[in-house]
This record gives sequence, C-alpha cells and structure tokens, in this order.
Amino acid sequence: MLLLASLVTAVFAREQFKCKTHEGCHIWGCDPNPTLSDEVLHRNEFPVICESLAPSHGYLKATQKFLANLVMGNNEEIGILSKEIARLERTVDSLREENGDIKSALDEYQEKLATFSKALSDSNKRINELENDRKRVSDCEAKRKFTGKRGTTKTKPQIFSKPPTMTSCESIKMKTIPIDLRNETGGEVMLNIPGVANKTGYCDVVTDGGSWTVFQRRMNGIVDFNRDWVDYVKGFGYPRGDFWLGLDAIHSLTKEGSHELRVEMLERNGSRFLAEYSYFRVGSSSHSYVINVTGYSGNATDSLRYHDRMKFQTKDLGKRNCAFNHKGGWWYNGCHNANLNGKFDELVDSSGVTWYDWAGDRFMFMKFVEMKFRRKQ
Repeated sequence: MLLLASLVTAVFAREQFKCKTHEGCHIWGCDPNPTLSDEVLHRNEFPVICESLAPSHGYLKATQKFLANLVMGNNEEIGILSKEIARLERTVDSLREENGDIKSALDEYQEKLATFSKALSDSNKRINELENDRKRVSDCEAKRKFTGKRGTTKTKPQIFSKPPTMTSCESIKMKTIPIDLRNETGGEVMLNIPGVANKTGYCDVVTDGGSWTVFQRRMNGIVDFNRDWVDYVKGFGYPRGDFWLGLDAIHSLTKEGSHELRVEMLERNGSRFLAEYSYFRVGSSSHSYVINVTGYSGNATDSLRYHDRMKFQTKDLGKRNCAFNHKGGWWYNGCHNANLNGKFDELVDSSGVTWYDWAGDRFMFMKFVEMKFRRKQ
C-alpha cells in the first residue's frame, strides 16, 4: 500500500495525465516519459504497480462511460421537459384568452336574458289584459244572445227587470220571476247568500217539482271554462246561458242540511242522460272545495263516483296539472271519468265535455249539460 501511495502521489503531481506502457501494462493518467523514483525502478516494482492499478483503470473507464451516458440522458430529458413547459405555458395563455372571451359572452348573455325577462313579463301582462277583455266580451255576447239586444237601440233604451232577491231557490214559483228573465224551466234570481256577495243565479222551478239551484250549464260554448282559480271561486258566465255559479256560493248553499244533485246531459248524437245523487256537498276554501257525492241513480252510469272526495283544481295551481291538460276547472282525480267543464267543441277524450259510459266503455261527448242541487225534501 505504501508503494501504491507513492506511485499515485508521483503520477498526480504532474500537470497533465497521460499514458505509459510498460511490458504490456497500460498506465492511465501517467506522463509518456514519467520520472518515477529511482528506488521504484531499481526494485523493478513497476509491473507490480501496473498490475494492481489495472482493475481501478477498468472501473474508472466504466464509470466514465456511465456518467457520459447519464449526462446525455439527462440532457435529453431536460430538452423534453423544456418543450413540455413551453407547451403548457402556451396552453395557459390560450386558456386565459378563452376565459376572457367566455366571461365577455356570459355578461352579454345575462344582459340579453334580463331584457328578454322584462319583455316576457310585459307580454304576460298584456295577455292577461286581453284575456280579461275577451271574457267580458264573451259574457256580454252570451247575455245578448238571450236578450236579443246589445243594451241600446236607435229608438229607446232596453229596460231590463231586476231579478227577485232570494236566499235560495227553495219554494220559488215561476210567477215570482219577471217574464224577461224567464225561460222554459225557470229564470234568474238574485241570491242573497250569507258570507258571499249577492250573486245572480238561476232557479229551476219546473223540473221534478222545482227548487233546484243551477250551478253549472254548458249549452253553446260561448263562455270559456278554461279559467283560473279566482274565476271559479267567484263564478262567471250568464245564468240563462253558459254559466258557473262560483265555488264560494256552492259551498255556502250546501254546507248545512242534506242536498241532492241532478246532472242532465245531451250527447252530440241526440241521446239524453240523467245522473242523480242522493248526497251532494262542496267543502270550504280551506279544504280546496272538496266534493262529496254519493248515492247514484239514473241511466248515465256512475262516473262521478271516481271524483268523490276530490279537491277542486284549476290550471294555475300547478305546472301542467289535470286542469291544464284537460282545459277546465274540475274535481280531478288524476285525471277524470267526467270532465263537464272541458273545452266545448273539442272531441278529444282528455279535454272535451265528456262523461264516461261504463257500460259501453267509451267517453260520451256532450252538447248540453246542466248541474243543479236542492235541499232534500
């Protein structure tokens, strides 16, 4: 080891490392003309030193090659990573530009949406105004049909009689009703109902002994029955034409005592049908005017049984509910076997003025319907 240390000290003391061959031994890192100590040469120890350095020489050479390859590989990896970083930087810049475009488009869309919402609100307001005008014209046209006058003439104003004021249709006689307010079965009266504003109604004083309060009639389709909740609560139409008395009035007149219901119908083919129920009552507004109807008799089949204990429903109480789909307020039960407030001239099962015939397994389309009740005698 001492000799090896001497040799290494001598070799690395030189300014540069070169090679020396001595009897087949290649010395890496020696000057071509080394000056070793005379003692080493004299003792002929050079071959021994060469022999001991040979393994180190091979290891150093392999290490040098490995390091060169590693450096080359790292340089390639660095090049690849540099390209990827540049690509990512370009992507980030592009995304920043796109984000700016998206934000600008979103702001523009929100402005357009606000403008559209305002226009839609104004349109809905106008539609409601036009609908109210149409209803008023419809009701006036229904009244004109039965009076034969538009309210004025070129000569003398038409004078109409005032209907008699009654608390109900019980015991009223035909002679009580002014001639110009009558027709075959009865006529108009002013119903003074407790808790409800005075309402013009219709009393049937002829059919099966009379005393009937008519609360619904369909006869010519002039009055639109596809209305909202408020209209059905208050009532609409003309008492001697297409007519709905109003849920508040129906409830107030049926809440005390026992009442029977009579439904008269004329099919479009001319067939007449009758459905009578021995018990009829309509609940209060807090119970959504739920209907109770039992005790069927008649020739029309018991289609109202399906609607017993159902709440009243109109198109404005839910999104695309039964009333919306079937075009009229009614006591729907998802949805109906009877749809007597449906669209008058529409001959479609789901939305026409229909009554289901259980015996014939078909919907009957009606061109006349009248619903009325009276206190049971």
